[in-house]
Order: sequence, then structure tokens, then C-alpha cells
Amino acid sequence: MSAVYIATSLILDARDALPNWPKELHYLIGFIVFGGIMWWIIADKDSELDSLRDGRPKLTLGKSVGVKREFDEQRSEIKIELRFSFKNVGEKAAYRFRFRSGFAPENDVSKFKLLEEKTSANRIDPGSDFETEAFISGFIRYNVRDGVKIIPTRRSLVYFVVSYSDCPDNGKLYRDEWWFSYRGDRERLGVVSEEQKNSLEPYVRKAYGA
Repeated sequence: MSAVYIATSLILDARDALPNWPKELHYLIGFIVFGGIMWWIIADKDSELDSLRDGRPKLTLGKSVGVKREFDEQRSEIKIELRFSFKNVGEKAAYRFRFRSGFAPENDVSKFKLLEEKTSANRIDPGSDFETEAFISGFIRYNVRDGVKIIPTRRSLVYFVVSYSDCPDNGKLYRDEWWFSYRGDRERLGVVSEEQKNSLEPYVRKAYGA
């Protein structure tokens, strides 16, 4: 671009199409254009390098997310186990993993119950196939009528948050939240609507003191 500018300027100057500037001035302007372009290229590359250096760990849900149900025929109970797994799809390893969860009946979100925190001392490497797992368990009672199990269909709204750091000691802390619903007569998790999330969230924040 600077070479084109200099050549064009000299041609136009020779034809008296430009003011009678000394050639050195055109050279100087061309060099300034060249320097500006080089500065822009270097700054852009520095920005890319800074982005790589400042990359963060990022945990997302893994493949091993699901529901396990075990029936106790004598007590007419179902043991429910919700399993969540996490995989690091970020650019840095994740440390100091913490998992906190809770749930509330859909028809009375004020009864939100915060469960015990779970932690992991292992480093979670980016791109690794290994998935960090966490579980929520509980019991649901059912009735039997004419030999058929009548399982309650009421929903529970499930909330959980994971926090993790980009350094084994201190470092920057990150948090990610998820919201799901669950019915005892089903073997999979359901989604939570915006309305359900908005109704539950104040009680979640209150339980966390935030």
C-alpha cells in the first residue's frame, strides 16, 4: 500500500495534478503508511497471543448425564440417582472443582433445599476424555394398585452450580450454573422454562446468601 501510494503520488506530481511537494515528503508519508500497517499487524497478533495466554478453563456437561432408578418392592420406594458429568472444553486445566446442588417441588419453590457440597482434588485437563462426575440422590414413595405401580408425576426443579479455578492455589475463580426438572416416573431429565427458573431463582440466591 505504501509503494502504491508513493508511485501514484509521483506520477500525479509529474503531471502537476498535486501540489508541488518535495519527493521526500511523499517518501515520508509512504513510510508512515507502511509503519501504521505494520503496527496494526503486530497489535493484532499480540491480541491473539494475549487471548491464548488468557484462555480459561470451561466446564460443560459430559456424556454421562442421566437418571438411575432402583425399586424397593418391600418399602414401595424408588431410589433416584441423578448423575452429572463435566468435561473441560476450555484452553486451560481446571482446579479446585466444587459442585453444589439443590431442588424444590415445582408447585412450591419456596421449599428449595440446598444439598451438601461435593469437591474434587483432581486436575481437570482440557480435551481429556476423563469426565468428573457428581450425583444427587433421593427417594420417592409410590403406591401399588392391582399389581401396577402408581408413581407420582409431580416434578422437582433441580439446580446445581460448579465452581473451579485456573490455578491450583488461588487463581481466578469461575462459576457455571444449570437448571433441570425431573419427574419420578421418567428415566431422563427435563428442561426448565424461563418462568420456572425465574420463580425458583430467588430461593436459590437466598439459600446461597447471594
